[in-house]
Amino acid sequence: MSAGTYSDDPLEQAGNLASWLVGLGDNDWASYQGSTVEQCKHPGRRERIIGLIKASRIETTGKIAFVFRCRGPFVGTLEPTPRETFPGNIILISQRGPSAFYFNGILTRPGDKQEIDGPARIEVGAEEVVFFLATFTKKV
Repeated sequence: MSAGTYSDDPLEQAGNLASWLVGLGDNDWASYQGSTVEQCKHPGRRERIIGLIKASRIETTGKIAFVFRCRGPFVGTLEPTPRETFPGNIILISQRGPSAFYFNGILTRPGDKQEIDGPARIEVGAEEVVFFLATFTKKV
């Protein structure tokens, strides 16, 4: 990403990332910890998430970021792998419907950043597909 195209608006950055994510094929996604939540495995994902992380003012020192896709209906929790821990953040990247994604019972909009200090309850409406970014703290 060149310096001339960077925007510090999280909603705009989420939209840019969403445009790229919707074009990925099913082979670019893998189950996260055996759940129906899928983790992006595309080799270009790291360079694509930088704009959203910067615009959302997420501290990156000692953190790791994941991009997820979740198809509804889904109700469950999101937890780090054994190599990570809390605290962290969740940012909704995109959703098809206006009431598709609830985080800990709160309706969340694209670009919204929520801090997480424990397992996060995720709810995705039926027939919906959402993309979100989660950061966790690396264990030392």
